[in-house]
Amino acid sequence: MMELPLDVATGTGRFAAALLSHPGYAGRVIALDLSQRMLSIARHKLAPYGGRVEVRQADAQVLAYADNSIDIVACLEALEFLPRPDAALRELIRVCRPDGLLVLTNRIGPDAWKMPGRTQPTTAFTRRLGELDLIRIRIVPWLVDYDLVFAQKPETSS
Repeated sequence: MMELPLDVATGTGRFAAALLSHPGYAGRVIALDLSQRMLSIARHKLAPYGGRVEVRQADAQVLAYADNSIDIVACLEALEFLPRPDAALRELIRVCRPDGLLVLTNRIGPDAWKMPGRTQPTTAFTRRLGELDLIRIRIVPWLVDYDLVFAQKPETSS
């Protein structure tokens, strides 16, 4: 089965471009963002990949995909900027297929305190993902301001 990644809040399309440019990946990517300005930048950056990428305007908190329909759902460097981060996280999980992968970031670092209620310490973020029934949660130090987070949606939810 060909995996179909969904890059939510794609911004400049950095994640989609990294995936599409990887020599071992021959699939497609759907890149979404609410901002027309960001989509314009993403379209330009992703243009060399032609039909392998679909760029769409969409709200991360209301995804127009069926439950359990997307193989890989990514949302990098964006959750803390959304009006309702927890609602967006639930929406990402909703569209991810059972046994699918979520690739997220958790904002940490020196400026995280400036976003009260929108950022969480790594342990609290990990606990929250577990409360949302995600499994195999793996936190990888990534950037000064972010941890990279991998989590799997179980085959059956409780």
